[in-house]
Amino acid sequence: LTEPPFDEVVVCSAGHPAPLIAHVGKEFAGLADISPGLLLGVDPEGPRHSDKIPVAPGSAIAFYTDGLVERRVGRHGRPDQYDERLELVRRAFCAGHDAETACSRIIAVGLGDESVEDDVALVVVRRAS
Repeated sequence: LTEPPFDEVVVCSAGHPAPLIAHVGKEFAGLADISPGLLLGVDPEGPRHSDKIPVAPGSAIAFYTDGLVERRVGRHGRPDQYDERLELVRRAFCAGHDAETACSRIIAVGLGDESVEDDVALVVVRRAS
C-alpha cells in the first residue's frame, strides 16, 4: 500500500518460509497465512499469487530465508530439526521488542553458535502504534 493507514502488507512468496507476525498482547509470534509460491525461475511464465497480511498497530513482521531454521543435511541425510528451530525462533519474536532486539534474539536462537552453509537473511518490520 502506498498511502496510510498501512494496515496490511502484500507479499508474494518465491519459495521462502512464511513470514512470522508478532501481535501486541501475544506472548510470541505466529506464522503468517500465505500461499506457498514457486521458486523463482522454475516457471517464468507461470502465474504468481499475492497474499495480504493484516498488520495491526504495534505488530511486527519478520521475513527470513530458510537458512535461519534449516540445515542442509542433518543426521540420517535429512534436513536437521527444522520444526524445532522454527518453534524456537517463533518464541523468541514478540511485538514488544524493538527491531534490533528482535533480530538479535531471532538470530541467537535460530543459529546459536553453529556454523551454517546456507545464506541467512532477516528483516523485521514494525508498524508504529
